[in-house]
Amino acid sequence: MESHVFERLPSEATRLSQDRYLRLDCSLLEGDAIVQVAVMFLSMAELFHEPLWAKWFQSVEGLVPYASLRGQDCQGIAGNLTGFVEDNIFKGFEIENRIQADWGSVQLIDAARNLLTASLADPLNQKMLLLSESDIPLFAPQLVYNQLMSEETSRLNSCSLPEGALRRWTDEMAVPGLMEANAFRKSSQWIALTRKHAGLVVTDTAVLDKFREYCFLDERPDPMWRDCYADEHYIPTVIAAAQLGHETDCVGQLTSVIWNSDGDAHPKSYQSEDISQDL
Repeated sequence: MESHVFERLPSEATRLSQDRYLRLDCSLLEGDAIVQVAVMFLSMAELFHEPLWAKWFQSVEGLVPYASLRGQDCQGIAGNLTGFVEDNIFKGFEIENRIQADWGSVQLIDAARNLLTASLADPLNQKMLLLSESDIPLFAPQLVYNQLMSEETSRLNSCSLPEGALRRWTDEMAVPGLMEANAFRKSSQWIALTRKHAGLVVTDTAVLDKFREYCFLDERPDPMWRDCYADEHYIPTVIAAAQLGHETDCVGQLTSVIWNSDGDAHPKSYQSEDISQDL
């Protein structure tokens, strides 16, 4: 498990008064408003942990302006496109442009781009968090806000390619003058982007066209099994192709996860008996 996703501060630092908070973060003021973090969920249906997220968002009322951590959701099952029930905290934050996406498919890129496009519509959104429907918050929202806003980089590994991952590349994906094999990247799909990088992703067409055609899970006539997971590669590759990898933290550590030792493509699912203070 990666244990230091966010650096834990002394308890008194997480109980800032409103005045002290604003004094610490006056550099974050834009006119009369405070710049925001857009918290976005890629969700197939209802969020599993909505009650916990509700408490997390509500806990910052009067400290971080409530609108400064905005929840937006992109649901993927056609039968649930009507949105959330009235008493759900995410009611009214669903984006309009929602699609049905299969696991590991390029449609997940489309869904992520739709969320980023919606977040960019608000000029106060300066950091964009893309989270899973199964994620839970482990740190206070004011801690998350302060740390993300103090970082000039995106939490994304757009600097290097893990050993063995180049097998997912094919020269057919190359875009002359823009993207070759040396720009192919892999990072966690759960990331925090700067507004600049989010804008770069949603305006890209050249890299997306190649991913749509050649990054998939299937067998080709070569024959060759392609296990190219577009949602792990697309965003870091777009940024690397623009030669902006140095503007990412080269780690991409936003969430904590334990991968199954049997090589399964899914992380460990926690059961009630796994929950402990040490965890």
